[in-house]
Amino acid sequence: MLKVMIVDDMPVFLDYLKQTIDWPSYGFELVCEANNGADALNLAIKHKPDIVLSDINMPYMNGLDFTEALKEQLPLTSVVLITGHSEFEYARKAVRLGVSDYIVKPFEKEELIVTLLSLQQYHEHGAKGVPKKDDVYIKREHYFRSLIYGKHVKESDDALLPVVSQWVHKSKKFRVVAIAIESGLGSDVDFDREMSWKQSVGTIIEDLIDEGDRRFSFTDYDGRMLVMACLNETPDEEVDIDDFKRVVDIIETRLNLNVSIGIGGIHSGLDGIVTSYEESVSALNHKSKVGRGHGVNYINDEYVSRSKKIADDVKGYILREYQDPFFNMSDMSKELLVNQTYLRSMFKSETGMTISDYVLKLRMEKAKEMIALKDSKLSTIAQRVGYVDAGYFSKCFKRFYGKSPSDFRN
Repeated sequence: MLKVMIVDDMPVFLDYLKQTIDWPSYGFELVCEANNGADALNLAIKHKPDIVLSDINMPYMNGLDFTEALKEQLPLTSVVLITGHSEFEYARKAVRLGVSDYIVKPFEKEELIVTLLSLQQYHEHGAKGVPKKDDVYIKREHYFRSLIYGKHVKESDDALLPVVSQWVHKSKKFRVVAIAIESGLGSDVDFDREMSWKQSVGTIIEDLIDEGDRRFSFTDYDGRMLVMACLNETPDEEVDIDDFKRVVDIIETRLNLNVSIGIGGIHSGLDGIVTSYEESVSALNHKSKVGRGHGVNYINDEYVSRSKKIADDVKGYILREYQDPFFNMSDMSKELLVNQTYLRSMFKSETGMTISDYVLKLRMEKAKEMIALKDSKLSTIAQRVGYVDAGYFSKCFKRFYGKSPSDFRN
């Protein structure tokens, strides 16, 4: 397991980081925590973590100074800065200090997991500068995964994969197809053979999608094979589902594989890659049974109308429950009878916002209204919009509006 250290001056946020992720299930071990840079440096030297998650604004020694000192002692330790919107420029400067990545608050749990898994791959395949025979493959996979998960693609990534990045950046529209493959042989199949099958099926599907100027196949962190088509115009004709069903039947018959295919819609811009990917996975999870195997599902008009209904249901639930400090996706998912991944995908597809961003926006807007009335204490207002810690509420409010609740009231 990779050793992880977390550093933040807010106990509430430290607890959130510790509890929100099942660390061992992803191959990580939390070895220590600290609430300021000075203590963090001493603990890091003692425990030698592989990855450090650190806030920027901290007492005694801030995140940037801590990173610089840490890199002198432990140059192979990866540092991820967790920052507020107002600290974004500082985070960019931190890259020059050797910071591996940064995440802007508020963020989805999945964004943090993706960042950690990316670093996990880095550490498992050796430190930067040590050549590996599959190094290009790893960089290529990381590049495309950054695109589908909505992570910022660094200029260095573009420079390492110039041909790929040129195709991506010059394309106006994108479609993602997700492919899940299970062997009929059960657990008797080794990893290399499984990957070979996935790549072969990916190539077959790549050839089947005749739309777009260029198509790329790669895998996501859940082991699904993905094919991304780069387009400049929306095709006159939609994909032929029967062609996909025919290919699925051939693959299952000849290779003894169970194959499921989810086809996302066509969307514009780099954000469209994320949307189409989420649609393809949702389609995969709500597939219809076809022939011998799991079948093919496609984003259609019925899906779109359902996404609007789900988004409206989520908004209604949030409006009713946003004052609860223990508001969580799990409870909402159970009440609406929709799984969490599908909820997130449908909501973002319909509104352009993540659920956590929508909750934050609603809470801040309601808080602003109450502060303007000047008839309640700030601590009371914090509780009314779902914050147990008034100090954390003030930080969130300042990051959202650019001024503190006290300054806004005055």
